[in-house]
Amino acid sequence: MSEVVALAFTEECTPSWDAFLKHFQGLGFILTDENKGIFTAQWGDTFKATVFEEARYMLFEEIKKEGEEENSLLPNEVFDYIMGIEDDNALVSLGVDSGWGVDVDREMNLKDFRKHFTAAQVKEE
Repeated sequence: MSEVVALAFTEECTPSWDAFLKHFQGLGFILTDENKGIFTAQWGDTFKATVFEEARYMLFEEIKKEGEEENSLLPNEVFDYIMGIEDDNALVSLGVDSGWGVDVDREMNLKDFRKHFTAAQVKEE
C-alpha cells in the first residue's frame, strides 16, 4: 500500500511533462525509470509521478524503499511543488493504492488543501 496524491486541473491550467521534469531535475531528482515515472534524488528520496497533459491530470505515489517494512513518505519537494501550483480550483485527491486500485480518503480543491496542509505544518511545530 502506498500514499497517492492526484490532481485534476481546471481548463485554466494544463500541466506540462517537460516543465515538471525540468522543475524536479533542478531540485536534484533524476528520472531513473522513465517507463514507471520513478524519480530518485542523490540523497535517496524517491517518488513516482505521472503527468497526463491532455487529461489535465497529475499523480504522485510514494515508493517503498528496499529493506523497509513501512512505505517512505512522499518527499517534501513534492508537496512544495503542489503548494506552488496556480490553479486554486484543481481537485486534490488523497488516497492509498492497495494494489487493487486507489481508495480515496479525501478530496478538496487546491485552495483548501493549501489551508489544511499549512495548518497541519503549524501544529507539528
